Amino acid sequence: MFSDSLIDELLVVYWSDMENAGTFDIENQYQVGKDRLASVLTPEQQRATEHLDMLCRIEAEIALHISFERGLYAGFQNFFQRDAEPLTFEHFVLDKLLTVPEMKQFPDYYEARTKVNELETELADQLDPFSREHLTSITYAWEERTMAMLRYGFALGHQEALEVIGQVEPKTQAQTAGSVLPSSHEAGKILTFKRKQ
Repeated sequence: MFSDSLIDELLVVYWSDMENAGTFDIENQYQVGKDRLASVLTPEQQRATEHLDMLCRIEAEIALHISFERGLYAGFQNFFQRDAEPLTFEHFVLDKLLTVPEMKQFPDYYEARTKVNELETELADQLDPFSREHLTSITYAWEERTMAMLRYGFALGHQEALEVIGQVEPKTQAQTAGSVLPSSHEAGKILTFKRKQ
């Protein structure tokens, strides 16, 4: 399932969602930031900015993998503990991956997040306030992309669990969906995406 192009395919879904929601300006500001910085940075700073962009992408890829696994786990756990309150995206992902010290349970993600923070701080310290804002536009766009990968990964993993459960116990599959996914709209988008794979 995790081909090299998966994150690119999911980013297309994300950008489509943003356009439909009227929030694509975040991506526009990302491009403006890159263009503006390219015109004012030294070659060394430009290389560092490109490296920062790459690190942000790596962070998003790691987040996608972790969230998929946690969605898969959530799907099965919610099925086998049907009498308990369903555990949600917030429980399995947001509360674990985006808070410290819990984030440290995921060393690859924690390391990626730390590298992004350190390089962003190092670059920001070298820039004037106006250029610093453009740098922030780049990292903010990636933060939003990473959040989307967390949601999509969880929904894909959860759907994978439901499909396995549905093959074994078809009558009980629908009962496990509940409200564990980030949103019904997002779940629908992911189902549509998954059927195309």
